[in-house]
This record gives sequence, C-alpha cells and structure tokens, in this order.
Amino acid sequence: MQFVDQWVAVLTKPKETYASEKGKSSLAEGAKHLAVAYGIMGLIYGLGIALFSASLTVIPGAGAIAGLGMAMIVVAPIMMAVFGIVASLIGNGIIWIIAKVLGGNGPFEQQFYLSSLYLAPIALLGLIPLVGMLAGLYGLYLLTLMLKEVHAFDTLKAVAVWIIPGIIGFIIMGAAVMTLIAAGAAGAGNVPVR
Repeated sequence: MQFVDQWVAVLTKPKETYASEKGKSSLAEGAKHLAVAYGIMGLIYGLGIALFSASLTVIPGAGAIAGLGMAMIVVAPIMMAVFGIVASLIGNGIIWIIAKVLGGNGPFEQQFYLSSLYLAPIALLGLIPLVGMLAGLYGLYLLTLMLKEVHAFDTLKAVAVWIIPGIIGFIIMGAAVMTLIAAGAAGAGNVPVR
C-alpha cells in the first residue's frame, strides 16, 4: 500500500510530496515504482491477450503474440516492467541533460525517483479511455513541478526542459513522414499502367 499512498499523494499534493520525498531518492526505489505500475499494465494486457488470443490470429503480425496465449499472463508483466524502467531511464536521461544545459543542478537519481512517483499512476490512468488523455496533460503539470523542485528552476525553464525534446521529436517525425510521402510519390511513377 505504500506505493499507492505515495501515488495518491503526488497526484493530490504534488509540491508537498516532491519536497518530502526528495531526500529519499534512489534509482532502485524509482525502478520499484515503475516495475509495479508497468507490471500491473502488463498483467492487464496479458490477460486480454490470453482471453482473446484466438481472435488475434486474424490480425496480420499478431500471430506470434496470440500463439503465446496463457503464457502472456506471465510474459507481458515482465516485458512491460522492463520496458517501463528502461524507457523512463532514457527519457529522464534526455530531460536531465537538457536541464543541465539550462543550468539545472539536481542529481539524476533524484529526478528519476521523483518522476517515477507520478509516472506510475499516470501510466495506469492511461489505460482508461479519455481519462488517460487528461492524465497525460496533468502529467505535464506534474513534470513541470518536479523539474522545479529538483533543479531549482522557475516555471518557464521547467517547461522549456520538456518542450524542447517535444519540438525536436515533432520535427523529426514530420521529416520522416514527408520522406515517406516523397518516396511513395517517387515510386508511384514507376508503376506500370495497364
């Protein structure tokens, strides 16, 4: 229940929770929060796959997953927990580097741990249609507060830390889509007409 209490606290009283949890920061504790949340998500996905594996065989490329059937109840939570931790380490690393460039002074372990406190419940809320979208937006607010606490930033700098990689990612995705469209258009001229 300790995890749930911390998750509720960060969702309802984020500033106070970040300030009180700041001194307890460690990579291991952050990884535990993420492993529990993503493990629960994996269990839900695994149950869905196990229950509906026969109907998944009609979806192109899903045959291998459907073939695992009941094993997905065990495999999916492990895969999701590992993925969640690794993705969070990478994402926090990118954000931490940008924060350092902008003059941030907080340690990586502290940022990772405090981010895990809000990422875990936001990820679980993301399973609920519409609520997940609203939770994602609230997650940006929680990220901003966390960056202010860890790096002693004002609001503008904290927002800049997460909006910079967002803009770069948007530009890269836009360039990739334009490249695919151009390649498709160029290839369309080589199609013989009958």
